[in-house]
Amino acid sequence: MPRRAEFYFDGTYYRKRIKLPDGRWKDVRARTKEELRSKLYDMETAQRMGLVLDGEATVAELAVEWYTNRSAGLSAARQGDYRIAINHHCPVIGAMRVRDVKPEHCQRVMAQAAELSNSAQQIVRLGYFHSISASLIPAAMMGIYGQEKNRSVRFQFTEAPSFDLFQMLKRGEIDLAFCLHQDEELESVTIMRQPLYLAVPEHHPLAKRESVCFEDFAREPIVMLDKPSSLRTQLDQVYAQRGLTPDVVFEVRECNAALQYVVLRFGVSVLPWVPAMENEKVVVIPVSDSGASFVRTVYFSWMKRRPLSPAARRVRDYIVEHYATP
Repeated sequence: MPRRAEFYFDGTYYRKRIKLPDGRWKDVRARTKEELRSKLYDMETAQRMGLVLDGEATVAELAVEWYTNRSAGLSAARQGDYRIAINHHCPVIGAMRVRDVKPEHCQRVMAQAAELSNSAQQIVRLGYFHSISASLIPAAMMGIYGQEKNRSVRFQFTEAPSFDLFQMLKRGEIDLAFCLHQDEELESVTIMRQPLYLAVPEHHPLAKRESVCFEDFAREPIVMLDKPSSLRTQLDQVYAQRGLTPDVVFEVRECNAALQYVVLRFGVSVLPWVPAMENEKVVVIPVSDSGASFVRTVYFSWMKRRPLSPAARRVRDYIVEHYATP
């Protein structure tokens, strides 16, 4: 039996018909056997990577399709790295059809990547939550910029609730974070322990007290932070240990919102000190209770397995050296 030809030649093009993963058939053609073999190899490689190529597919479409097909098997940190890479490079050649991309276009992408890398080396993405924004952060910045080697560092600040910062850190959206959450993927050092206070409206029966204990406000209507908050978890544990259920009137995402409801006399709230407590319509009372911890621990964290830029390492090392506590 004669051997079947590798390709069909129609007098102008060499052709081969292949079946795509979605069941459709595609006719691939080229003017030379070598060109056709190269096209077929590229298509087989793309299929192994979970991609379906067609003649009109753009680089951006291909990148999004590849990420969609592959992201489920990647860690959150790696997903973040790929999203950053796609967002950086697609503006350069993303609108081009894949078949039109030439070596010079790839060189343009690499040149931009090198330029971004050089500038990004000096950018540090730092996250923190509101209650340390007026105390810890300005002092830390003064110390960091007081060192000659850090004068070229530029910060991208993110102020958000601690749980959001924790998630952003794991997704690779920030480099370093002051937060209240920990897990095995993070390297963390203790920075400070924040005392908690009872915030009550002016003229509240407890407003003239020098300090209070848990029993003084255990049955008061209370405004709490929402469930992802470490402070909420801490307070829920205090109530549970005493066999009580808190009378929660509102759940909010951050401390300033809780204080607004206190001002409006909806209830009391247990919070760390924030600048908004200087409002004359709120009275802030220290909580001293031997049976429960009304202090929360602030950590400085970064990802264990994600390399930091030289600038981020210098910032990390400065904060660890000057602010870490046992």
